[in-house]
Amino acid sequence: MYLGINFLISQGVTPFFIDVNVGLPGGTQESELTPQVYLKRPSGILKFIETTSQEV
Repeated sequence: MYLGINFLISQGVTPFFIDVNVGLPGGTQESELTPQVYLKRPSGILKFIETTSQEV
């Protein structure tokens, strides 16, 4: 998992934090689709990411 922090920097070099994201790096959709194709059921990774991001 990764923690992504988005922010803007003013002309006075002051950081303004916009939001924080928690998730997986690239390939999340493939991680969800592969078990659906081979095992005929979802992996649950997208639900896990959603639950974790709401807790954070």
